[in-house]
Amino acid sequence: TLEEGHIAAVLKAYEGSLVFCLILRSNQPKFTETLTALVQQDGRLVKPHYVHVEAPQAIGEAGAPASFEARVYVYFPQGQINPERSAGLLAFEPGRNARHFLLPLAAIS
Repeated sequence: TLEEGHIAAVLKAYEGSLVFCLILRSNQPKFTETLTALVQQDGRLVKPHYVHVEAPQAIGEAGAPASFEARVYVYFPQGQINPERSAGLLAFEPGRNARHFLLPLAAIS
């Protein structure tokens, strides 16, 4: 078990972060190796200060085409994103199509 002081130290490292968890799928097993993300809001792009990617896991039925799924946690500096306005979250691999998510931030608690 984690000690209470250790938990507080871990949480302090992410204080002031706006964190999104993405569940992404691909037919490529290593699709997360070059994955990056940006928040687009009011004509600005905000880069994350930390990205944690879990190893992709094979999913699907036997005999079906290969498919992989990964959880990606993206940490953005909260002070650079207006929580009262919608934003777009882009997750992409260089040279490939971006996945675009609309974030109605004012409606998210």
